[in-house]
Amino acid sequence: MILLAQAEELFRQPTSDLYQYVTNMENYGEWFPGVVEIASLNALEPGEIGKQYVETLELPIGKAHLTIEVVEAIPGCIFITKGDLQPLLPRMEMRFYPESESECRFQLSYYSRNDGLQETGDIIATLREDLSKRIEKAMKNLHEQVVI
Repeated sequence: MILLAQAEELFRQPTSDLYQYVTNMENYGEWFPGVVEIASLNALEPGEIGKQYVETLELPIGKAHLTIEVVEAIPGCIFITKGDLQPLLPRMEMRFYPESESECRFQLSYYSRNDGLQETGDIIATLREDLSKRIEKAMKNLHEQVVI
C-alpha cells in the first residue's frame, strides 16, 4: 500500500463518542472537505463490517463516484474502509487511542491499495498534496463538530 496522507490529533472526547460519530460515514461529509454526497447502500448498521456507501467526491480532476465498504471495525479501536475508485483503490484507516476517560488520540490515514501506481509518480504526488490539505482541515472541522 502507498500512504497518501495521515494526521493524528488529541480530542477532548470520550473514545466511544468520537468513534460513534466518525464511523457513521453518513456524517463524513460534515467534517471531511470535498465530500459532495454520501449515502448508505445497504441496511447494515454504521460501523458494521460489510456496510456499504456510495460517495461522491470533488477531486482535483473533477467529481468522482465510488462505493466504499467497511472491511474492519473494532469499536473504540479501529475502523477501515476500502473503495473501488480506479486506479487509486483507496483505503481509509481510523485508529483510536484512549488517553483517559474523556480524551482520545485519533489517527486518520489514507492509502492507495494499488501497488501498480508509482509512488513517485504524478498521480500520487497530486493526491498527496490534495489529501494533506484536506486531512488538516478535516481535523479542524472535527474539533468543532464533536463537542459534547
